[in-house]
Amino acid sequence: MKIECEYCHKRVEQGGIGRHHKTKACLTSQGRIVVDSAYECEWCGEGFQRADVHKKHVTRCKHKDRALHTSTEDRLRMRIRSLESELASRDSVLMFRDSEIEEHDAIIAKLELENKLLQKEISVLKACPPVVNNITNNNIRVDKFVVQEYAKDNFVPLTEGLLKECLSVGVDPMLLLRGPEAVAQLILETSLEGRDKFACTDASRSVCHWKEIDHTVITDMKMKKLMPRLVRPIYGAYSAAWRSDTDISTDEYQAVGEVVSRLRSISVGKDVRSKYYNALARQIMDAKCDLLYMVDEEGDWIERDEES
Repeated sequence: MKIECEYCHKRVEQGGIGRHHKTKACLTSQGRIVVDSAYECEWCGEGFQRADVHKKHVTRCKHKDRALHTSTEDRLRMRIRSLESELASRDSVLMFRDSEIEEHDAIIAKLELENKLLQKEISVLKACPPVVNNITNNNIRVDKFVVQEYAKDNFVPLTEGLLKECLSVGVDPMLLLRGPEAVAQLILETSLEGRDKFACTDASRSVCHWKEIDHTVITDMKMKKLMPRLVRPIYGAYSAAWRSDTDISTDEYQAVGEVVSRLRSISVGKDVRSKYYNALARQIMDAKCDLLYMVDEEGDWIERDEES
């Protein structure tokens, strides 16, 4: 049952008249001083005397909805920016990996081409039966198994240290201007001096043999495996002498520098096809064919002299 408030004339339930008399509107009608609100909305700042009214207001406050909506939008914007940054980072990683894949594909294609060439050379060698004591002018072929057995027992391993020690002669950068023949002669007189280090058993097909430090006999085509090892100490000594030589002219300095650059490519195995490399290898192989030990009819090794 509702009754009328004697102060503000608002109709309220009879049981709630006492609580109504404490409301702000009724206190104003009563002429009483309104104290500070006991409860304040954290979203809009409106004050309330009663906890239940304050709680009810907070659930439907428009300022709260607006603030929460704005906060959600901010979080979404931050999340979008974070995802965009992560996506850009992944794109850069993918681009880097794509470039790596292209480099690897180029390396694989190069290796496949080299493998095809080696397979072709192997098939040519297999088609030609081994011949013992077949001697022609600078075209000597010996059964490779006979040579390997002899090399295993008699050859000196061609280690990096041995080749570096052999190059103890005076270093003159001007020697490099005399062409690959001069460099080949230097190798023959130092690193490959003697008859117990290297043998070319088929100059026409560029088949060579030498021994590793573990006493494994290496069969080398065109000296591709041995040549970088032979040239490295020469490149090291002559490049240092070339850089420190102040007595040569500018043109000579540049010309020697070009040869030093060529030797560097050979020393790291990047140059095995140039005219310079072929001339260098050919000079060494032809010289070592002339110094080759051969096998007589009884299977004993004999030295090849000029008359034979």
